Amino acid sequence: MSLLTFARSNPNLPASVLFNDTELEILTSFAKMRNHKPPISCEDAIILVAMLGGYIDDRKNRRPDIKLLMLAMKIYIFCLLSIHIIKIKLSPNKKNK
Repeated sequence: MSLLTFARSNPNLPASVLFNDTELEILTSFAKMRNHKPPISCEDAIILVAMLGGYIDDRKNRRPDIKLLMLAMKIYIFCLLSIHIIKIKLSPNKKNK
């Protein structure tokens, strides 16, 4: 909820204020898949996260509500965890000395 509140009160701040490089990479890939603009601002990033939960960004729609954003965040966290697990599986094993 604080993420949404912050993004709505500071919509023009760079998305990197709320999201790290990996998260922005995921959102950028998702934006390309949906022919949507990349997440430049906090508002752009929140809209993309909301789209994961089914939000339709036709600019006529009202802003995503808390309930939809919570669903979208669950999906987004699942995506992040999946990527993290894949990176671990693909990284070379390091032996402890």
